[in-house]
Amino acid sequence: MSFFRVSQCSSAKEMWDILEVTHEGTTEVKRARKYALIQEYELFRMQQGESIADVQKRFTHIVNHLIGLGKQFDNWTEVGSPRLLQFQRAKI
Repeated sequence: MSFFRVSQCSSAKEMWDILEVTHEGTTEVKRARKYALIQEYELFRMQQGESIADVQKRFTHIVNHLIGLGKQFDNWTEVGSPRLLQFQRAKI
């Protein structure tokens, strides 16, 4: 399908721009996706009946997508510590 979108382009730059928007979305779409993921990160909780492996997979998925969208974390502690403390408190 991508071929048809770029087949009429006159330059590599034009092709790249079309493919970038097609596969990554516009700047506004990326910003909206990033804010939605930040909210999901901030509200992250272990769900009833969810295994630790599933929690870790879901959390890693959120963090990786945030990093892919340009979110910068100062260090690993910023990424994991608040969330891990929530899990520890929930166990007590």
